[in-house]
Amino acid sequence: MTSQFDDPAHWRRRAEETRQLADQVDDLDAKNSIIAIVAAYEGFVIFAEERLLRFECTSDHRRAVSAIVAEECMAACGEFICPSSQ
Repeated sequence: MTSQFDDPAHWRRRAEETRQLADQVDDLDAKNSIIAIVAAYEGFVIFAEERLLRFECTSDHRRAVSAIVAEECMAACGEFICPSSQ
């Protein structure tokens, strides 16, 4: 079972919930701080997608969950180097 911290959907939900909170805040400084948290959550989405991709790369090479690092998982085709085989 995957931890919620490795689950991109978890971080997408957190980002959306926090974005909704920012919409309700009137204080500009507080709103900017909350928006910074949203940006961090969105970064966690990318990180979690990359971790899943690397895990899948070691397990079956056929699925890619992130366009950002999909090329790394093309080692099965012999065109790119899989990070798990280095």
